[in-house]
Amino acid sequence: MSGVWDAPDRSPRGHYVTVAYATVVQALRSSVVLTDLSERLAFDHVDNLREATAVTL
Repeated sequence: MSGVWDAPDRSPRGHYVTVAYATVVQALRSSVVLTDLSERLAFDHVDNLREATAVTL
């Protein structure tokens, strides 16, 4: 498991919990450019990706 995000105010839709799992497949490993994604992802999802890549890379 790479992270759990459960702050009650993280989404204007209500209280949602995100649980993320990660695995690394060596042949498919690639870089994620988080700055390019920050405007396209909702709420705290860039933070979720940042934490997940810190754990798995």
